[in-house]
Amino acid sequence: MNICSEEKFIISLLFSEEIMDKKSVSKLNLEILIKILSQHLIIPLFYYKICKKNLLNFFPKDFTNYTKKIYEINKKRNIHLKKEVEKINHLVNQNSMEIIFLKGSAMIFSQIYSDLGIRMIGDIDFLIKSNDIKKIENTLELNGYTELSDYDFFYPVRHLNRRVNKNKIFAIEPHIYLTNKKIINPNLIFEKKINSNVNTPSKLIMLKHNIYNFMINDRALSKFTYSYRSIYDTFLLLENIPEEKIQNDELVLNYISAMKYLGIKHKKFTKTENNLYFYKFKFLNNSKNTYLVYLTVLKFCEKIKNK
Repeated sequence: MNICSEEKFIISLLFSEEIMDKKSVSKLNLEILIKILSQHLIIPLFYYKICKKNLLNFFPKDFTNYTKKIYEINKKRNIHLKKEVEKINHLVNQNSMEIIFLKGSAMIFSQIYSDLGIRMIGDIDFLIKSNDIKKIENTLELNGYTELSDYDFFYPVRHLNRRVNKNKIFAIEPHIYLTNKKIINPNLIFEKKINSNVNTPSKLIMLKHNIYNFMINDRALSKFTYSYRSIYDTFLLLENIPEEKIQNDELVLNYISAMKYLGIKHKKFTKTENNLYFYKFKFLNNSKNTYLVYLTVLKFCEKIKNK
């Protein structure tokens, strides 16, 4: 497996019960480690895990102080996120509309994470009904949420233009569909929603959206990339879902194949056989030069297709 020792440490820390000692920490290149953590948006999660596994004192003080600061900032952001989500929810309810919050917001309100500071979140995403588009746009505009662009790059494929409010921390994205390929029926999401303080999708829809979003919208399926933040979300969500609900889903199985290559095992997939995606993923990730050539060819093909 062609991944560095820093990544192997991250995998063990996040996804196994393996006992780690000071010797394993002393071998790490902290510059490489923090770069990987930043790329995968998991610095707060890393800090939480080293505290929970009593590894904090094995790292240099300046390193732990930095990761702690990021964790604390992220926790404050997520406290604000909860307030902003509740205000948006109240706003649309007042105007006789219904929305379902997605992605990180749904993870927070579904209490998938054991600590509010762990999950890094960029925007507030929520699903709207297609017949509410104009009403949602007018409501948001009247309440200070303005479009970042006049161009409807995604409309009507996946979501309306991103909006910001100068008095709020988080941008918002109202979705019509969950993915560029319309493989999850929005009506089904509303039918199966979970209603607590705010509406969230069912755990199964949350899992599929997390995987489909990364594999399709973020193009991991063609680029053979991976994200530890996305994998950790998947790992937690799998705890709530019977295996038979996902064992025939090709995209889910491809995603699990990438996890298996990385050495990330989940008890619900211990018997899953390696598929074609696993071997493609392994081949490209074992050879940096081959992978760079592959990306160049892929980019060229996409240019031709776009033209």
